[in-house]
Amino acid sequence: MLDRRSFLTCSAGTLLALGVGACATTDTPQTSRTVAALLPMTGSAAKLGPLLEAAARNQVARTDGSTRLELIDCGDSIEQAEAALARALELDAQAVIGPLFSPQTAHLATLMPGGIPLFSLSNDSALAGTGAYVFGVTATQSVSAITRYARRQG
Repeated sequence: MLDRRSFLTCSAGTLLALGVGACATTDTPQTSRTVAALLPMTGSAAKLGPLLEAAARNQVARTDGSTRLELIDCGDSIEQAEAALARALELDAQAVIGPLFSPQTAHLATLMPGGIPLFSLSNDSALAGTGAYVFGVTATQSVSAITRYARRQG
């Protein structure tokens, strides 16, 4: 049985893979789309970075070759996330996946240029009003799923 941390890590990896897949184009392989994944490769969540990276690379390998993945360390501070976003924009990213932490996402949402989506890996549903798409499993979703399961079990 998975403990909570393992489950959340696995969930975040799955959501990251789905995000990369959603950013793949249906155009010919010559039309390349850059997706930047802002991942915590350093700092307090550095253990999650390689797991999320593997999920993202696995999904990119399943695309038609039109998606170029740029992995950028966003650490665990707002300053690191801002520097990572600046790098993503320098690389002409058409979509940004990450960061994992809510304060980083809230800050980056205020800096995002129009037309470039920000898919947060956070589970903070309050981020939904900031312009970021929330990919993390929220507490409300978890409680709802548990309640439905309990009702079915009687």
